[in-house]
Amino acid sequence: MNLLDYPFYGDQFRWFLGKVINNNDPDMLGRVQVRISGIHSNNQTDIPEHTLPWASVLNPGTEGGTSGIGKIPQILPGATVFGIFIDGKHSQVPLVLGSINTIERPSSIQSEQSNIDTRNTGSDGAVVRNEVLNSTNNNYNVNERRLVAMIFFTDNGYTASQAAGIVGNLEAESNFNSTVVSAVANESSQGIAQWNPAKAAGNRLSKLKAYAQNTNRNWRDYDLQLQFVLHELKGRPRNNDGGGSFSNVNNKLIKCTKFDGGVVQNNSTWIICKYYEIPVDAEGKLRQRENYARIAYNQFVSSGSV
Repeated sequence: MNLLDYPFYGDQFRWFLGKVINNNDPDMLGRVQVRISGIHSNNQTDIPEHTLPWASVLNPGTEGGTSGIGKIPQILPGATVFGIFIDGKHSQVPLVLGSINTIERPSSIQSEQSNIDTRNTGSDGAVVRNEVLNSTNNNYNVNERRLVAMIFFTDNGYTASQAAGIVGNLEAESNFNSTVVSAVANESSQGIAQWNPAKAAGNRLSKLKAYAQNTNRNWRDYDLQLQFVLHELKGRPRNNDGGGSFSNVNNKLIKCTKFDGGVVQNNSTWIICKYYEIPVDAEGKLRQRENYARIAYNQFVSSGSV
């Protein structure tokens, strides 16, 4: 559509409210990807995240507004935004005018706890909510741990689609059981990501234990293991504890825009499966992991935690 067909933009006006789900603009123009209320379903199956529109963001009048002069908008995923469609009733060219301060609706887990807005700083400066800290016992519910993992990874900078790729793989590996030992003969991998103790596999279980010891924690705790996944992906190395040992995987992950689609580089489930979990026959295991990722994404969106 040619916007110049309109003699005067003000004749075609339509406003909207939406939720930002991604601010990693591939074109680096400061745009945000928005799920617009009343137009886009919250169900990932109906409208996949990667198909949502990228909206330009109006800068304040204090910025230069020319190439190389001005600031990139700082609107974060989860923000409620107000905007207009420049093309009016056609509603294909959204422009965000600003964000609206909101009090987020608590998830079912948060509602059962006090101080739901409390944030804790974990190792590496990770954001760890109370419900994550309180989910360490072994009498756990799979649905609860799935949502807790989604909350943890989105709190720490990943989009919902990127987090779903991580969480779908963790469910496939361990069903979120932080004490489970691999049933594969002579392997002895343990924990939610099935960290392998073998030297050929990078002594990853030993690095998990060293990380826990450095933080005075039990290495079998669920929240500690979530933090170690984050630590492997983007933490700073300390005393050979595996920090940032998968930073190359993280670089691939943060470019992902969806959690399904098979063996493609913008599929977060495939990136984590192939390069982080590294199972035998990764391609053969991918479909199940994508299904788990879809469950995680839809649960997260419907919980109101986004």
